Amino acid sequence: MILDGQTPDLVDDVLQVSPLPEFTVQTALQDSIKLIALKLRGEDCDQLEGYDCLKTLEDIVTNVQEHEETSGDLVKSEDVMVLLRPFCSDSNIAVKPRLDVLHILGKSFHLSDEDSVLLNLYRTKAVISEAWSHIQVTEDDIKTEENRLLLFNKLLPDSKTANQYLALCRLLKLWPTQTKYENQGPEINLWVKVFDVICKDKNVDNLTTTILQTICDVIPINIQCTKHVFDNLVENNKDIEGVKLVLLCQHKQLYTDAVNILTNHKQPISDKDLLNLLLKNHLMSFIVPTLYYPLALDILLDAQGSSDLPDHLSADIVARELKAAGYDAEAGTLLLRARSSHPLLQTFGSALGVVGKWLKS
Repeated sequence: MILDGQTPDLVDDVLQVSPLPEFTVQTALQDSIKLIALKLRGEDCDQLEGYDCLKTLEDIVTNVQEHEETSGDLVKSEDVMVLLRPFCSDSNIAVKPRLDVLHILGKSFHLSDEDSVLLNLYRTKAVISEAWSHIQVTEDDIKTEENRLLLFNKLLPDSKTANQYLALCRLLKLWPTQTKYENQGPEINLWVKVFDVICKDKNVDNLTTTILQTICDVIPINIQCTKHVFDNLVENNKDIEGVKLVLLCQHKQLYTDAVNILTNHKQPISDKDLLNLLLKNHLMSFIVPTLYYPLALDILLDAQGSSDLPDHLSADIVARELKAAGYDAEAGTLLLRARSSHPLLQTFGSALGVVGKWLKS
């Protein structure tokens, strides 16, 4: 089971051929788990020398799960849980190995309420210990949503660094909740509370957009909250971050506000993420009057020649959008520049002819 990852059924077949006194598949499972737990505690275990204990445990857990799902009765998931609960509850063991074990169990088995609380506790401890080493977390702190809110409100005013802001957002993501943040207004939305603190911190830049791109599976703020955070960013001289926030949240009603910010810039700020977001949101026709149009155009043209281009990088589609907005000259120029290097349009005259026919269509 440990060395070769053998299934319970195969172990049983071996024992049927060559039985050992008082030794069953259940015994093999117990001995295997005990050896892995021993190694994870940091003690010497010659049988597991050179082996990845967590990978070995994951293989055993997967085998037990598949055995149980096919109506096998040699071993059950609860047998594994019973063996590992003492390990996961032992406060003398570091948080990370206990968290790793619970994570493996949670992927394959249905965790009891008690085990789920433990998993939530260890995950919370892991996040908090890295960002607030002086704060100790107990099971009571995270047992209910009300208690988790109290802990959040304790951590928020104690947050002064980018690492702590990121930690707050990771907690909001991992904590179970009945709250639908996307339905909340800015005055109570916990994500907005974090973003508001970030907006006013002059020592961090682009953190709200980094959080939305790297931590959130879904955008946790609605259009009212987005407008609130956008205004806050602009007010604190973080214009570009505010524009990127609107484009990431994709609330089209706010696009005009975002483009107006760019229109007012007398000197463009080089930000490739911003330019890509403008292209992805099909805003080339919106930004023609701004200094950002030629910068975004360069990115669009650089992408030409690649196969299977997405729509927002298709010169034809962007040119149609420009033409529909009344920018015929810009549309023609885009097509001319995009097609003039094509093997079939090697001369300026032939390229111009194709563009002319396209613009008449």
